[in-house]
Amino acid sequence: MECSLKVPAEVSISNSELCALVSNVLDNALNACEDVDPGKRLVVFRASVKGSYLVLDMCNSKSTSEGDEGRETTRRGILDRIRFAEEQTSGGSLAEHGWGLSVIDTIVQRYDGAVSLEHFKAGFRMSVMVDLAAQT
Repeated sequence: MECSLKVPAEVSISNSELCALVSNVLDNALNACEDVDPGKRLVVFRASVKGSYLVLDMCNSKSTSEGDEGRETTRRGILDRIRFAEEQTSGGSLAEHGWGLSVIDTIVQRYDGAVSLEHFKAGFRMSVMVDLAAQT
């Protein structure tokens, strides 16, 4: 695991929301690595402020899936994943999967931000941006 955090001590996002973003991004990465051979597991996490935006960028290894390579997921795709997770659990509630993306999406929307997901042959990248100048 490789981490680089260049974030000021004081940012306009609440500590609990910042913690929720970071923990959910990392949780998704670590879960994806569980199915990868131990010697090939990799998580690279970077956080920085660029202009008025907090940028979280995470790349991780994952098991190889046919058809995933080069696929990019927009917010609509993320919402589809959340909806699918809800449908797959009993009673329409999220069980183990889908909560993280739902939490990330809620916070990102509150701060006029964006999320992108990109699949590679044996890897995955998630980028999260929130506008620290946005009024909540």
